[in-house]
Amino acid sequence: MKYCVAFGIVASLFALSPVLAQDLNSFSLRASKEEVCRSLNNSQSDTLGGTSKCPALGDFVTIDSKLPTIPGITQIKIAFQNSTIDAIWSDFPSRDFESVYAGAKKKYGKPTWEKEVKAGEFGAIFANRLIYWHKKSADIYLEQYSQSRGEEMLGWLALNLATTNQLVFHWR
Repeated sequence: MKYCVAFGIVASLFALSPVLAQDLNSFSLRASKEEVCRSLNNSQSDTLGGTSKCPALGDFVTIDSKLPTIPGITQIKIAFQNSTIDAIWSDFPSRDFESVYAGAKKKYGKPTWEKEVKAGEFGAIFANRLIYWHKKSADIYLEQYSQSRGEEMLGWLALNLATTNQLVFHWR
């Protein structure tokens, strides 16, 4: 599984709405590396690389959670820019999409838009759902089918700062 942080300016044509939440599994956008380490060191349920102790964090980290805030999101990836969280994302089995979507709607409110698009891989064409929330300080993306891992299809949930020049993309 590869991730690439691509640079670009995000232009939004949607009206700003109040922020309901801009976190995932208790890690918030704009939190510092020190805050993440403090949270990991005090956590009973979150671990970094199999240990709750926090070594010096790089620009990308993976955190496992035994108590996810959205069902099905048990592992998150965090990207830091200037020592603060700039993006949070997670893969999940596509079969869990409906429970992830229900949890995301409960946490983030009504989506700004939802689209069904045709997608394909290895000659197969299928309907893919793309859902987007635009909040005052966060953009949230949910995709039912983002990539395959072996024979399993994976979905994708991502939070980015609304003011960021970075987007997190999957390379397929």
